[in-house]
Amino acid sequence: MPCVATQIGFSPCPRAWCRLKQINTFALASGDPNPVHLEPAIACRAGHADVFAQGMLGMGMLGALLSAARLRRFGVRFLSPIALGDQPRLYQTGTRLRELVLTNEKGNIRIRGYAELN
Repeated sequence: MPCVATQIGFSPCPRAWCRLKQINTFALASGDPNPVHLEPAIACRAGHADVFAQGMLGMGMLGALLSAARLRRFGVRFLSPIALGDQPRLYQTGTRLRELVLTNEKGNIRIRGYAELN
């Protein structure tokens, strides 16, 4: 279930959304079969505890907060991997220029971005 903010502030997701099946499905849909996202052994050899979500999957979560009809600009910076089992919290400020932040349930910032709306 996507996590969509209906008002300014934090919008916690009802349950963990970062699951291996979702990562695999996104890899197929996006054409990004990078094994660090799909194979635990390869992710571990690359220095990660486990596989993690593609940054664009997290960017899509932030994008779901926005109205495409009003969107002028949208950008993000990927700060840390979105781990399996993370329960993201999305935060937005403002009405025309919004700061968008995706954190996990512990408050670790995973993605920080902005959106400029008409």
